Amino acid sequence: MKIVSLSVIEEKWKDLSLPVERFQEICRIGNFANICEWRWFLALAASDLCATLSETLKLICEILTADPEGGAARLPFEQWLEFYRYLAKIDDIPDEHINKVLAHLSFDIATQNGAIAPRNFMHKNCPKLNPSEEVNLHAFIESTVED
Repeated sequence: MKIVSLSVIEEKWKDLSLPVERFQEICRIGNFANICEWRWFLALAASDLCATLSETLKLICEILTADPEGGAARLPFEQWLEFYRYLAKIDDIPDEHINKVLAHLSFDIATQNGAIAPRNFMHKNCPKLNPSEEVNLHAFIESTVED
């Protein structure tokens, strides 16, 4: 667990000419005051760039992996799970849904020496990480059919 000063992050943020409003919004969502745990700031900054929770966790995997660029982007499952639980809490995802996802992923994790890769949690057979991202095909079809 690495704690960093928000003033240090803000200085780097400004050096990159990123919008200060986005930095402030990330701090508000994370309830960060003067310091924060760097990984939680990373998680919220990644979510600010991505449309879905799956894309956010994929980006986190790509940033933190020890795999070569273009590789599987694996992370130790426990590390990935900490990010997933943190972001799921922010998104009010029920524990029952998280457990459903974890039950599905358990075989992959066991056969990959305790590692997870985006291909596992983004696979078409894996439940969406956020249930609000589940596509209701029937409703979609009805909405596109003209009267």
